[in-house]
Amino acid sequence: MSSLHERVHTGIQRAGREFVSELRFVRERPNSLLDHIAYARHGEWSTRTDGWQRRVALAWAYTAAIPISTVAYLSVWAVARPGRAAAALAAVSTTATALNGLPVLGWFVPDWLTIPYWLGL
Repeated sequence: MSSLHERVHTGIQRAGREFVSELRFVRERPNSLLDHIAYARHGEWSTRTDGWQRRVALAWAYTAAIPISTVAYLSVWAVARPGRAAAALAAVSTTATALNGLPVLGWFVPDWLTIPYWLGL
C-alpha cells in the first residue's frame, strides 16, 4: 500500500497530464491569421452573413485578434530556436533603444527593454 504522499503526488501528476492534453495547442497547430478573418466573415457563430454582428466580428479580428496573434506567433517562432531568440532579442533591444530616444515614442518603451538599462548606463 502506498503512502498518502505518493497517492496525492500520483493524482496531481495524472491531473496535470490530463489538463495539458486537453489544451488544443498541445496537439494541434493554432489557427492562421487568414483563419481568423474567415471566421469573422463566415463563421457559424451567427446565421447572418452581414449586419452589425459581422462588422463587430471583423473589427475585433482586425484590431485585437490579428495583432495579438501576430505578436504571439512571432514570439513562438523566435523562441523555438536559440539562434532565432538571440537575433530577435538583439533586434528588439536595438529597436527599443532607438525608439526610446524619440520624444513621444520613448514614453511607450519600457526602460528594461533598452540596451543602456542592461549595461547600467
